[in-house]
Amino acid sequence: MLADPAVWIRELRASHQRQADLVGRLGPEDLRRPSYDRGWTVTQVLGHVGSGAEITRRRLDAALTGSPQPEREDFQKIWDRWDSMAPEAVAEAMIESDRACVALFESLDERTLRELRVPFLPGMVQDARGAVAGRLNEHALHSWGTAVTFDPTARVAPGPVPLLLANLVEGLGWLVARMTHGEAGARLASKLGDQPILVRTTDPERWMAIVPGEEPQVLQAEPGGQARLVIPAEAFLRLVYGRLNPDHTPAGVEAVPPLELDDLRALFPGL
Repeated sequence: MLADPAVWIRELRASHQRQADLVGRLGPEDLRRPSYDRGWTVTQVLGHVGSGAEITRRRLDAALTGSPQPEREDFQKIWDRWDSMAPEAVAEAMIESDRACVALFESLDERTLRELRVPFLPGMVQDARGAVAGRLNEHALHSWGTAVTFDPTARVAPGPVPLLLANLVEGLGWLVARMTHGEAGARLASKLGDQPILVRTTDPERWMAIVPGEEPQVLQAEPGGQARLVIPAEAFLRLVYGRLNPDHTPAGVEAVPPLELDDLRALFPGL
């Protein structure tokens, strides 16, 4: 199931619809409110989602037609255009841009999905699952960042959570590595010793290991053993992506001393 891009595309469609429904209810003052993301208003988060959808379409179109991939300066022009829009225009354009991105993924037949290769970072090429997984990962977390602005009890939607957990270790290990704080990892390794931190998530149950040190990692782990961290799965995703401050930490998070949740917040400050 995890290897089938169609599964990820269906979850991306559902995530788009949830976000569109929420944005459709927002008024002018709502769009100008500070969001959960530090230093960003709700409008800026929506602009990030909308411009990301446009960039994803550009990258996919280039891969499908054999055209040159867009360059950094092309991305900057897109970002500048979105930044220049009024908040109400951003909200409307985000919904349309995001819908078009999902529709493009949905238009690809099985053979195209199987053969698709999209150049990404230097030396990195994504298959179809990788391309849609990266989009779903960003979409689900930023959708939460919008929703929690208006509902402090909001959680990452349950549908994509099992997929995104798998993607932490299978597809986005490079991104997780970029988001860790090496000095915090070294301090944590000194505090706890050389053993990985065994993590058991709930809803769904999964087992992972955080390896601290100067180059921290998140790895898949064998089930069983004494978990040092027990945490709802959606909260673990938010922890790794720097979105689990004390005000948005749900019940059911248990860290076994001497491990403290603040140690892990420092390890995963986000981008």
